[in-house]
Amino acid sequence: MRGGGTNGRPYVLLTLVYICVHLTHIALSCVLLLNGWTPMSVRERAELADISAMGVVLNSWQDVQTTEDDTYSAEFRLLRIYKGYDFLLNVSSSVSSANVYNISNFGSKTQCYADVEEGGRYFLFLTVYDGRLSGQYDDLFGAATRFNEESEIGILDYLGE
Repeated sequence: MRGGGTNGRPYVLLTLVYICVHLTHIALSCVLLLNGWTPMSVRERAELADISAMGVVLNSWQDVQTTEDDTYSAEFRLLRIYKGYDFLLNVSSSVSSANVYNISNFGSKTQCYADVEEGGRYFLFLTVYDGRLSGQYDDLFGAATRFNEESEIGILDYLGE
């Protein structure tokens, strides 16, 4: 028998293949779900959510993902509550009387989460989880979407305003 060599190579190669397949699966997991997917309208998501609101991102903690599912929280100033105001009465605001709330359950679009950016204005579809506001997912990327006036008209029509 010769010394050294090839005894460990198959294991190293298999390990590298496994890592590549695993990372590819993670990166493509949401992309694979999109095949044939039709997004719900803003109006439909507002109808299903416990709380429907519009707000501006003041701060986000994208780099501080503290949960196993790689989600993060963002601080929003809620500018308008379309539905679910009663739910907000049970949640503490970050800044007293300023409609500023820490909202959890945002994340990377590669994992089908809603991803928000500081300064952006969004429609929010929320629920209360453990006494805190959390993004509600009734659809892929479903907890938030960029604000536009046409979608706001759809929400207001649904609510009869």
